[in-house]
Amino acid sequence: MTKAETGAKAGAAPAPRRKILLVAMSNSIHTVRWIRQFAGEPVELHLFPSLDNGLSHRELSGCVVHHDVRKAKIAAGQSRARDRGWPIPTEILTGLATQAIGRRFPRRHSERLIRLIRGGRFDLVHAIEIQHAGYLCADAKAALGPAMPPLILTNWGSD
Repeated sequence: MTKAETGAKAGAAPAPRRKILLVAMSNSIHTVRWIRQFAGEPVELHLFPSLDNGLSHRELSGCVVHHDVRKAKIAAGQSRARDRGWPIPTEILTGLATQAIGRRFPRRHSERLIRLIRGGRFDLVHAIEIQHAGYLCADAKAALGPAMPPLILTNWGSD
């Protein structure tokens, strides 16, 4: 039984549905485990890859992943997340496409995050790890100012 169901059965009003943007590595098992904590909770989770290589961890589910380009899901055993982004048929081509886009448009990744936050109406942004996600969110905070939702920054390991 989820916390939301427990509260509802005790006569309390159900918790409002929260919209959370997670900025983290989409191909990391640690991201998968963090997202699993919210199974059955009244949240809508969105994941913006801090390092966008177009790949999502095969166990990732329960969220919308906002890739720039992504590996198309053409085989069983791939991520069950709702991926957004241009579908590319193979990992090699996906990697080449993300590298080419990054070289040609070096600020693109940061600008995509800013646009997503601006249009997403998130209740909260959570950056998991400092070296990539934290700096991306710092850029977004500088660009958005007071329009930036509350930000949580979590460090991992040797961050």
